[in-house]
Amino acid sequence: MITIEHLEKTFETPKGNVTALEDVNLSIDHGQFTCIVGASGCGKSTLLKIIGGLEPPTVGTVSVDQKINPEPGQDRGMMFQSYTLYHWLTVTENIEFGPKLNGVNVAERKSIVDHLIRSIGLTKFKDLYPSSLSGGMQQRVALARMLANDPSILLMDEPFGALDAQTRAMMQNLLLKLWEENHKTVLFVTHDIDEAILLGDVIYVMSSHPGKVKKRITVDIPRPRADQIFSNRTFGDLKAEITELLFDENEKNMNLA
Repeated sequence: MITIEHLEKTFETPKGNVTALEDVNLSIDHGQFTCIVGASGCGKSTLLKIIGGLEPPTVGTVSVDQKINPEPGQDRGMMFQSYTLYHWLTVTENIEFGPKLNGVNVAERKSIVDHLIRSIGLTKFKDLYPSSLSGGMQQRVALARMLANDPSILLMDEPFGALDAQTRAMMQNLLLKLWEENHKTVLFVTHDIDEAILLGDVIYVMSSHPGKVKKRITVDIPRPRADQIFSNRTFGDLKAEITELLFDENEKNMNLA
């Protein structure tokens, strides 16, 4: 589904070129839930933007369904940490925005929106504007808005990072529930090791700046998963391994500062 080969991204700055990503190689299978963790500044978000077509690579290739370095498209939905809803539209209007733009007829749009609003548990809030919603509710709407276009690939950049612990756990469970219904391909960036293990089939650990793939880790914990996995021995072993890998990278960052 997604293949990245020898990817490099360099930005020009007044003080010279800065390399954000260097010789990144990874592959993501159809329907796979992949998480990326790494030290701050290792290029995780930049990698997501390149896959989404929002940034061109400097060197190397990104192949999405055999399309090389594709431009932004409806096949890839993106979700960010910040609340990116249209503040002048209601919950219903935000969710139906994409299908309406794509010419989907009224009856089909209503069916899509009704299903997604029920799925995210916001039926009673469907006519409210984002300013009347909590942060967790806004992210539920953002998730539904992304899914309304039925993308085959979900690119998610720390979407739950700004939420409190309880709301974050609720959003993780909601995302898993929706993913288990359709098994879309997901690339999920996070700083939270627990979150990566809970959600992912595969975790890529990135090195510090410039970002490279330091290790690919398979999460060998059966699905469906619930909060009980936090006491699972395999979970503990994976968390210890990833924590050590990231500790080494953070030490390198401090030594370079």
